Amino acid sequence: MVHYLLSYYQDFSFGEIIKAFELALVGKIKVNIEHYDSFDIKYLTKILNAYRGFRNAQNRQLNRSMQIQVHQLTEEEKRESRISFFCQLEKTYELYERTGLFKVLIPWLVYNIMLDYNVLRVSEERWNNYQEQAIEQYKNKLHNPRDLSQKKRFQSILVNFERVKFTYPFEISRIRDITKEIALKDFFKELKNNKLNFTEILKNSDAYE
Repeated sequence: MVHYLLSYYQDFSFGEIIKAFELALVGKIKVNIEHYDSFDIKYLTKILNAYRGFRNAQNRQLNRSMQIQVHQLTEEEKRESRISFFCQLEKTYELYERTGLFKVLIPWLVYNIMLDYNVLRVSEERWNNYQEQAIEQYKNKLHNPRDLSQKKRFQSILVNFERVKFTYPFEISRIRDITKEIALKDFFKELKNNKLNFTEILKNSDAYE
């Protein structure tokens, strides 16, 4: 069954599999929850497929809601929002310069935005190096579970780590997010070490266009 999950439900996180059963039990998704003493792949498929349909409907509704919100913003409002973001990022860097503290709320999101507006650039070689660091960080995290349930799950991932690290989307996502955080920290560190002006870098990018 584990092989079946990894082969056909790679888009499901561990938490989503639990949620699928919870939603089935409380009747939020329409599926027969009786397994008649036969907890097999067929039973599992019915619940996970029903949950996938439920999740897709939820995502479509969320996307429609987000599109409505985005369409309500004028180009000037979008620009003001973007400038506000980069002004806040300047303050974040100033704090890092003074104290060495790296305080970014969602590092992977900040990385994506900075990349989109040509504030930072990361070569393929550097990305691969950061990714190797991220893999080691993630593996170290897996060695330190919070509780027995997490310990069993982490041990399963560790045993099969080399096989699943780039084939199981949930793990890829975690590793990628750590990679982006490392890249962002290194970007700030290089600016500080080379005494570069972050404001000038922003002005020479697409940030304020």
